Amino acid sequence: MIDPIITTQYIFTLAAAIIWTSAWKFIALWHAGRNKQKAWFIWMCVINTMGILPIFYLLFWQKDRNKKE
Repeated sequence: MIDPIITTQYIFTLAAAIIWTSAWKFIALWHAGRNKQKAWFIWMCVINTMGILPIFYLLFWQKDRNKKE
C-alpha cells in the first residue's frame, strides 16, 4: 500500500519543479524571441534542463537591447 503522505509530497515536488522550469523557460524564450536569437529559442524549446539552460542563457548570452550597435 502506498503511503498518502509520500504521494502528496511527490505531487507537490513535481508541481514545484514544473512551475520552476516553466517560469524560467518562458522568460528565456521571451527574450530569445524578442532578440531574434533563433538557435537559442529552438534549443530551449527542445531541451528540458529544469531551468538550467534558460538561466544560463539569461545570465550570459542574452543580447543587451539598450546597447547601441
